[in-house]
Amino acid sequence: MPIDTPAIINKTTETHVALCIDCSGSMSGLATQAVDAVNTILDSLKTKSQELNQKVLVSLFSFGQDVRQLVDNVDVTRVSPLRQTDYRADGGTPL
Repeated sequence: MPIDTPAIINKTTETHVALCIDCSGSMSGLATQAVDAVNTILDSLKTKSQELNQKVLVSLFSFGQDVRQLVDNVDVTRVSPLRQTDYRADGGTPL
């Protein structure tokens, strides 16, 4: 699925993006796809940030049994790709 980053990065000089990744047990069979999707979005944001000469700040959260902040308001050009070892789908999602 193509990512429409021009819709995310607007004409301001700084854009803030928050990504949330589901780590509940129902995602256990989709771990590789989830990590790949996050990395595709990050790569796309990096490219557009550089093309448009704009600062894009990223925060990344995971949620499942609890919420964890993995990245806190970091320039997208400095965000490392999410690794499979960073992602563990287990537990439930409290409602």
